[in-house]
Amino acid sequence: MVWGMFALCLHPWPKLDRLKAPVSCGVGGSIACDHMEDQRIDLKATALDAYRAMAAFDGSIELDSALRELVKIRASQLNGCAYCIALHTREARKAGESEQRLYALVAWRESPLFTERERAALELTDTITRIGENGVPDAVYDRVASEFSAAELANLIFAITAINAWNRIAVTSGLVFADTP
Repeated sequence: MVWGMFALCLHPWPKLDRLKAPVSCGVGGSIACDHMEDQRIDLKATALDAYRAMAAFDGSIELDSALRELVKIRASQLNGCAYCIALHTREARKAGESEQRLYALVAWRESPLFTERERAALELTDTITRIGENGVPDAVYDRVASEFSAAELANLIFAITAINAWNRIAVTSGLVFADTP
């Protein structure tokens, strides 16, 4: 069963001084994570059932993978989650995303590099990520709904919700992404 990007990346290993070798990530690649000295809590080891439920939720979301990576990176930028930014920009590059678009993502509103559909998804990402400021205004929802089918929109909302939850998990537990060449 695939549990999503973080299924094997949230430090399932026993307590070690440092993780020296890359480990397999749930989406076919390997990453190395600066390990336990920097991490506050190993959530998978401490609350395995909740961790599995979260990973299963994330893995159940059906959304275009390129768009989903943009959403993950954008929410992670807004939430200040360095771990998730590093992980998802790496995954986006591996999937063929251009460096130029990745650099422009932080200023997507001013960039001509994104389609109307991507802009709608990014606007909803910004709005949901900052939901405490103004909720989700009808005008934003209507713009997004005009670009996505009901099923796509539902999965987009779940994707944004999932990455926001993962950002909070990663930041709170002190995950550090150590990219290796």
